[in-house]
Amino acid sequence: MMTPLHYACHSGHLDCIEILLQQGCDLETQDNRGFTPLLTAANNGYTQITGLLVNHGANIEAKAKNSWTPLMFSAAFGHIGVTRILLSIHCDLEYRNLQGLTAFLVAVKMGEQESVKLLLQHGCDSTVCDREGNTGLHIAAINRRGACAKVLIGHGLDIEAKNNNGYTALFAAIESGDLSIVELLVDAGCDVNDNRNKFGVSPLMLAVRAFRGHRLCMKILLLAGANVRLSDNIGRTVLDVAIVSCHWDVTCINLLYAAGAQASYCQIDRKDEKHMEYLKIILDDQIDMLPLTWMCRRRLRLQLLSPEGGFCNNLFLAVPRLPLPKRLKEFLLFFADIHCAFADKNVIALSQ
Repeated sequence: MMTPLHYACHSGHLDCIEILLQQGCDLETQDNRGFTPLLTAANNGYTQITGLLVNHGANIEAKAKNSWTPLMFSAAFGHIGVTRILLSIHCDLEYRNLQGLTAFLVAVKMGEQESVKLLLQHGCDSTVCDREGNTGLHIAAINRRGACAKVLIGHGLDIEAKNNNGYTALFAAIESGDLSIVELLVDAGCDVNDNRNKFGVSPLMLAVRAFRGHRLCMKILLLAGANVRLSDNIGRTVLDVAIVSCHWDVTCINLLYAAGAQASYCQIDRKDEKHMEYLKIILDDQIDMLPLTWMCRRRLRLQLLSPEGGFCNNLFLAVPRLPLPKRLKEFLLFFADIHCAFADKNVIALSQ
């Protein structure tokens, strides 16, 4: 229930708050979100009101229903004045909310670099991890918080630390597509080869699997000395990953070829041999098939659920009429066929 003190703290009316405190208003009453007056003031960034409430004995470790403390709210939203007050009276820096995050990790996630700096200056545990084993640097990479990542690297956080899935911050940055953080980590000396996850996947393999292969990311990793002949736990090289991922992006594949990439034929089955055959066609003609193949894959996945399979039939009828060379039409039919199989539908015979 919102009390008059809650309303005054929400609106920032310092004079009203002073009067209410003189009248002995309860400082710990919670509203329907579990907010005390202090939580309300911290959330809104009212420095003077926060100081006044603290001086009158408000509980600095009060928790809202979402398990956040006043320090978490002030740090998450960049209310530096409020954060300074709370830190000056030695609030708990290492308390974790229901998501397993401390105020430090919350500030990193929200991208509040000044809050991060202040918490580090006051001795917060910079090596703390969330429940998935993500360090502050992982969280910065996942949420594309480049400024925070720069602060953390400068503070000396372990750039090679792995989360519960064996991913380093470099993997997280590649997955999120944040090239600035990838460059920061590479420049800081992050290993682009030995730095592999529990499946043996290298950062370069991860970049290749992304949409359009994250071309710029691939270039950064290759310039940093990424080994194109490494294999994952099942023997696939980075070129195998490019082929099987069906990106068919000529620029990406040419980058790999120029760096000396090779396919590992021991892992190529009948379907992947077809991939190799059509890959040669595409590379010979220097045709970027990504727009057509991506469109086909997306439309197939959306429309293959039709019990009549009408779209598939229409696709196989329409492809021969496209103004494309015969072998590229064959490729599109093959591409549609393998994705029909992937969707657990009956494969339509290409001979019909």
